[in-house]
Amino acid sequence: MARKTNTKIAYTTKDGTVKEHNYFRVTATVGTDANGKPIRKQFIGTHKDDAIKKRDDYLANLKRGLSVGFDKLSFADCFAAWFEDVHSRKLQLSSRRRYLIDIKHRIEPSTLMQMKLSEIKSLHIQRHYNQLSDAGTSVDSIRNTHKLLRCFFTYCEAQDMVVKSPLRKGAVTLPERKEIKADKKEFLTETDIAMVFEDAQNNPSSFIFVFLMFTGLRVGEASALTFKDINFTTNMISVSKSVGYLTIDGEYKPVISTTKTKGSTREIPISPEIRGLLKRHIKLEQEKYSECGMLLFSKENILFSSTTCTYLNGRNVRRSWERLCKRLYIEETTVHALRHTFCSLLAANGVSIQAASELMGHSNIKITQSVYTHIRTEEKIRAVASLSSVVPRRTQAQAY
Repeated sequence: MARKTNTKIAYTTKDGTVKEHNYFRVTATVGTDANGKPIRKQFIGTHKDDAIKKRDDYLANLKRGLSVGFDKLSFADCFAAWFEDVHSRKLQLSSRRRYLIDIKHRIEPSTLMQMKLSEIKSLHIQRHYNQLSDAGTSVDSIRNTHKLLRCFFTYCEAQDMVVKSPLRKGAVTLPERKEIKADKKEFLTETDIAMVFEDAQNNPSSFIFVFLMFTGLRVGEASALTFKDINFTTNMISVSKSVGYLTIDGEYKPVISTTKTKGSTREIPISPEIRGLLKRHIKLEQEKYSECGMLLFSKENILFSSTTCTYLNGRNVRRSWERLCKRLYIEETTVHALRHTFCSLLAANGVSIQAASELMGHSNIKITQSVYTHIRTEEKIRAVASLSSVVPRRTQAQAY
């Protein structure tokens, strides 16, 4: 039964008058501790019905399966613990790095961080997404943030921390992606390939780009290779790991992880086009290791190392590629286009989609299919355009 207490609540009205009134309190048994002792909890309200409603709501949530103390769980504490102890252990390095950026820029600054977990409703998250959109956050960034939060609340529901996830299907509306013409091309032309290849013959520092173009490796995969991963007897390159830089305990350092997907662990044949350049590269790397004071050469040494014989930083590789494109007057593109170019070379030479998917290390053949479809479409456009060469120009002009 609710009873009046002797404690008063002081508050100030709009006109500045300070008033006081009593509040009501009810107590209920909400469970037992590890020793079997009853756990008692107080519910306080501004009036009798308010206190009773708080008690009944709490007990109802316990009956629905929530654990005792659910009302004290904060979003900030629960989210941080879940990401570090549960979710991040399932992520590859690149995904973890991307999500850490999402957390820092799109979750930590939100009002969700100051809320109790049980208080968060779909509307709160919808408002947060709207604010991100109004601030100019890209559609993909908002959708990535949503994916992370949805995983978190699904976990909370499974662990009886919330009755129902506020991000069940259809609970919020996400911004739609707009079709925007790409500013950067996704493949290198035959002329581009020839220029990069010729530059690498004269400038050994450019060889890594030829290597990426003729193996289809991701930058992180190539950067993680060691000399033992290159086998000239079998003519194969073994891909089993990736490297990326992360800030851990305040230190920015390289972190080795397994490949992006299970299918990414693979062997790539060394093409005849790069075999000679690869051998030259290995010899130059061995000389560099000696200059760095590493007289005892090891097969564990990094294949593509920095000037100080450490792992390459992917960001620096991308910047080097941008500088090379400017120097060779290649239309602006990303270093990832070298991987797509490898796929385009496979398609142009009649390699099956299944074989190409395995060489690319795609988790799903549909990913390879999308690249192949794009390549075939461009080929069709060029084929139709070439028909104009057989029609006299005067006839073309008369058609208009």
